[in-house]
Amino acid sequence: MVESYLALAYAMGCPTESPRLELSVTEAEKAQGEAIWTALGLPSDGRVVALNSNGAFGAAKVWPIVHCAALARQVVERFDHDVLVLCGPQERERARQIVQEAGSSRVVSLADQPVSLAATKACLARSRLLVSTDSGPRHVAAALDRPVVTLLGPTLPIWIENPTVHGPLVRTQLDCLGCAERMCPLGHHRCMEDLRPERVLEEVASLLDAARTKAA
Repeated sequence: MVESYLALAYAMGCPTESPRLELSVTEAEKAQGEAIWTALGLPSDGRVVALNSNGAFGAAKVWPIVHCAALARQVVERFDHDVLVLCGPQERERARQIVQEAGSSRVVSLADQPVSLAATKACLARSRLLVSTDSGPRHVAAALDRPVVTLLGPTLPIWIENPTVHGPLVRTQLDCLGCAERMCPLGHHRCMEDLRPERVLEEVASLLDAARTKAA
C-alpha cells in the first residue's frame, strides 16, 4: 500500500520521497513520558515491552485478554522486563482487565493516565519493543525505530506491509484469513483466538536477543 500511494503521488507530479516513516518526540512529549514512567514505576533503563491488543477497526483485530495477560506474565518472568499495556480513551477498562488477569506488579497500563497520541508516542519511544495488533501504534513504533511483533488477524499481509516496520508478522493458517471484516463472520474469531501467547513469546525473545546484541 505504501508503494501504491507513492505511485499515485508520483503520477500527480509529486517529488520522490522515501517510503520510510519517521517520527520524533518533542520536549513536551518527553516530559509527559517521564511523568508516566514515574507514576507507574517503570524502569528507566529500557527494560519495558509495550503491548497493544486493541484495534479501532473492529473486534476482529483484537487479541483476547487472556492471551495478553499470559504473554505479559511470561515477559516479566522470563526476560525481566516490565510490560506497559497501551490503550485509547475507549479501551481503558480492557487495559485494566489485562493487568488484573496478569497478576503481576510489573504489568501496568495507561488506563489511569492521561491518554493521547502524544502520550502513546512518548511511551513507545521509551520502550524496547512493541507487541501490537494491526493498528495505529504499530506504525508509530516503527516510525520511532522500535521493533514490532505484529499480531495479524483478518487482514492479508499485503495490505499492511510497511518498509519501516522491523519485526515479524505472527498469524495463523486458516482458510478464512483475509476476510477483512470488522466482526468474525463465522463467529469463532479463530484467527486471533488460535494465535497463542507462547508463539508470540518466541518472537519477543528473538527481538530482545537482537536488541541486546546490538547494544553490546
